[in-house]
Amino acid sequence: MLIFLLRRLAVKAALVFAATSLAYLLASVTLNPAAVYLGRGRDIPQSAIDASLDAYNVNPKAPLPARCLRWLEGALHGDFGMVYQTQEAVISEMGRRAGVSLRLLAGATFVETIFNWNGMGQWAVQSISNSDVNAVAAISGFVAVLVLVSGVLADVLHALLDPRVRA
Repeated sequence: MLIFLLRRLAVKAALVFAATSLAYLLASVTLNPAAVYLGRGRDIPQSAIDASLDAYNVNPKAPLPARCLRWLEGALHGDFGMVYQTQEAVISEMGRRAGVSLRLLAGATFVETIFNWNGMGQWAVQSISNSDVNAVAAISGFVAVLVLVSGVLADVLHALLDPRVRA
């Protein structure tokens, strides 16, 4: 049974890694973090914009594989980058919002947006609107981990209930 569970856990961990990597790559390719500087009513030098984007590891002028590897390396240590709007760590924002969302898993995004509850669903919508690559990727990773945990719990129950798995 232990080998069965370890094998299943390894597969699920690989899936979380793949999902999180793809989420970061997709967010990096589709979102435009530089757009937040447009229309601010004053001209900001391109060098200042580039420096800010570099600080958040979202500068499209930097090679995408290097940015992704840097983000993944930080994510393995619990550093998902910074939220542009609040200039706080993504993990701190995630911690504040996760409790609200875990109580509203079904339709969380809809309910949180309608009732203005500061949960993960509302944050996901805001992060996409604000082109916040780090937050979008971290939220996707959080959801992937929830799926992983649910799958592991299902595997444990399966192993406990099915005598063929225990052999």
